[in-house]
Amino acid sequence: MAETTITGLPNATTPLDGTERVPMDQNGTTVDASTQAIANLALANASAARTALGLATTDSPTFTGLTITGTAPVVIPHIHGSIAGDFYVHVRNTSGGPLAAGTAVYATGSVGDTDRITVSACDPSNAATMPAIGILQTTLAQNGDGDAVILGELRPFNTGGYQIRDRLYVGAGGALVATPPASGLVQAVGSVVRVNVNTGTILVNTGAAMARVGFTGAYGDLSGLPSIPAPTNAAPEPLAATAAIGSGTDYALGNHRHQRDSDVIVIPVGDESSALTTGTAKVSFRMPFAATLLAVRAGVNTAPTGSTLIVDINEAGTTLLTTKLSIDASETTSTTAAVPAVISDSNLADEAIISIDIDQIGSTIAGAGLKVSLFVRRT
Repeated sequence: MAETTITGLPNATTPLDGTERVPMDQNGTTVDASTQAIANLALANASAARTALGLATTDSPTFTGLTITGTAPVVIPHIHGSIAGDFYVHVRNTSGGPLAAGTAVYATGSVGDTDRITVSACDPSNAATMPAIGILQTTLAQNGDGDAVILGELRPFNTGGYQIRDRLYVGAGGALVATPPASGLVQAVGSVVRVNVNTGTILVNTGAAMARVGFTGAYGDLSGLPSIPAPTNAAPEPLAATAAIGSGTDYALGNHRHQRDSDVIVIPVGDESSALTTGTAKVSFRMPFAATLLAVRAGVNTAPTGSTLIVDINEAGTTLLTTKLSIDASETTSTTAAVPAVISDSNLADEAIISIDIDQIGSTIAGAGLKVSLFVRRT
């Protein structure tokens, strides 16, 4: 073949049949190889890459600037850049009825040995149905299969009832609500980033498990949001006062237990065994800080019998309750009262005098060992 440049050579006819020869340098020696050998090498390398990535021959992934480190199964320790799309789990509705799109669901089991999780709707009033593992993307009929978003966007979704940047919580029946439930468990699961009845968007992050990735949404950090008891349902340990409490004695309650953003103040009224008697200001003390009164509770060592024990709580001599705190006959706690207490004034001023009245005692057995608990949040 006469000497010529590569650009001066005529174009090869296509398709190539594999018998064509191509010169190349191999370890400093000029050799030639067939186009079939070159094609076989490319196929072998592609097959090895697919095996390393766990890809089927029918998959057609596209990567730009991808660096993979590790052995099978492939482990990618860090991802630099953006990830488009949502993180979700495959679920099956086994609740006994349909579940609407946007319902917060909890895991009830799995479908055999597959990765599909069986789910039902959450309810914050029942700890057995919490926490939420994800939010349904679509409505699922009974035994229907679908996906639940654990991190990403839920859209399109009717967000007409919310405001932009509303933080959303798990509500009754798995509904997404903008106000934390007053009792039970509290779990924040997302934030509203687009308000529209047809094309609204909720940025979903179902809580502490996903917070480990350090996810921060454009409209606020949703990380570090575990399921925690709501203040009105909290039951911290009893607290000790700085001085003995006697009838009509003013004192400062200096020892309290801080539980996230709420506190509880426990006030013994009388001793542990003496029969209770009616009267005003049986115990009084000064508030050690300004606070919002969230809930009240009472308990006794000896249950009243014959009639209900009724207790009033006052600030500067004025009642804080529309419906008084009561312990029903033969009961030892107000949590089982037929008529629960209702707070009418929740604003407690710093240094305000709080007093406890006993309006009624048991007619047969008065009751003994009364403690009154105030659940408060500092302001």
